[in-house]
Amino acid sequence: MTYRMNKMLIDNGFLPEWLMLEKEIRQNVREAREELQLARLKLGAEPFAEVELRQWNSAKDNLTTLLARVNKQIDKYNMIVPYLNKQLVHYNVDTEISKVGGDVAPKHQIRNTPQQNSDHTNTMSLLNLFSFIFKKAS
Repeated sequence: MTYRMNKMLIDNGFLPEWLMLEKEIRQNVREAREELQLARLKLGAEPFAEVELRQWNSAKDNLTTLLARVNKQIDKYNMIVPYLNKQLVHYNVDTEISKVGGDVAPKHQIRNTPQQNSDHTNTMSLLNLFSFIFKKAS
């Protein structure tokens, strides 16, 4: 019943409230992540000076406020979404901060990382090739 009603609404250009709310939640989370990432990029590499540390803590507090608002939206969304498998889980502030903090590295590490990964991949490919050849020969 709910499926048919939602399909009829969508076909006529209307979106159910839960779909609009889901879209708004995803947009708010994306904006919060981008804002935190921008703040982190402005600070540069760790360790932070005292001024930078205050700016970073301010950005984290702002993220905490934004995600608290998003989590309230998720509670509302979970109450009105008609399908159990569409329900969302709350966003964790520490997880989001670690994602952004882990993505930013000093510039000299960024330049070296692709080369190191390429060398490791090439070495593994050669070892796999040799093991394949010798297994076939046996």
